[in-house]
Amino acid sequence: VLLGPTVLGYINHDWFAFLFPDTGATAIAFHGLVTMSVALLLLVAGMEVDLSVALKQGKAAIFVSIAGVALPFFMGSSLAYGLPDMFHYDGGKDLLPFALFVGIGLSITALPVIAKILMDLNMLKSDIGMLIMAAAMINDLIGWIGFAVILALIQPAVDAAGQAAAAPTVGLLGTMGLTLLFI
Repeated sequence: VLLGPTVLGYINHDWFAFLFPDTGATAIAFHGLVTMSVALLLLVAGMEVDLSVALKQGKAAIFVSIAGVALPFFMGSSLAYGLPDMFHYDGGKDLLPFALFVGIGLSITALPVIAKILMDLNMLKSDIGMLIMAAAMINDLIGWIGFAVILALIQPAVDAAGQAAAAPTVGLLGTMGLTLLFI
């Protein structure tokens, strides 16, 4: 955190740019290392989760997940919709997808972080650890489906001549169906 853009990047942007360049071989290597680290963390966390124990949590996991998603989602989307200037929104009048995006972004969990914390505390295989992991998995599932819905709501890009992009669209229900099929 201290070496990131929040502290070092704010205090001395030149040092930050020297340590973490945007281009070149160092940037590519650093990005590869970060990607590999996240993939390995997810692999280790996934190997530790006993899916049958997580599925036994059933109604409790669903209730915890929905309760953990609902309040941040409604607060975030309401704030983004009611006060778009606070979020520096300048996308015109199509405010609903932006507000939904903010709400979902604030309501989903960081599953790898939760898994690592539970592993460090030796709580991952406990009943409460499995409840937390099951709820976080459901939470992420809700988030990915929500992001698919937002993508379906966004209007296609328009070029300088006023022509819509030629990319095929499947609509809202098609996007939701394809997302569920992928999952």
